[in-house]
Amino acid sequence: MSFKLFLESEEEFDQRIDSWRNFRPTMHAISPSMITKNAVDDVISVLAGSKPAATVHISILNNDPDKDLIYDRIRKIGYTKQQFPDGIVVFGPRDLVHNISDEMKLRNTAKRANDGTILNIGYHTRMGKYLGYPEDIVDSFVQRLQQKYHDEFSLDLPG
Repeated sequence: MSFKLFLESEEEFDQRIDSWRNFRPTMHAISPSMITKNAVDDVISVLAGSKPAATVHISILNNDPDKDLIYDRIRKIGYTKQQFPDGIVVFGPRDLVHNISDEMKLRNTAKRANDGTILNIGYHTRMGKYLGYPEDIVDSFVQRLQQKYHDEFSLDLPG
């Protein structure tokens, strides 16, 4: 009987993945989590092939009933994950996770506004690209940050 329950869970997980297969970001919903308010759905969309990579906090992931299936499926498709000391976990293809990892490490040296916003065009542009956001949406986001923080914004992170 427990075998049947596992299969039902696996089938439901496949349905969850399929539900994000045709997701395309828009200005109002750049990621699945903006629709569902569940950051794990960004990772599910990586499994669905509609997002190249995703980040989620480990505490959110640990509360998801499909977390074991997520880890298993990531491994089965040859993707990887990397967790950072602040609890952020990155999922995606190895080269992309490596690129995001490099950006995440540079966050610690980045100039920040009082509210914690990273004041760097290059960081936001690269992360937007790595996470699969359309270029026009990333450009619009960076422009809004530049308008808000004016002269505080820099072109690139020290590396």
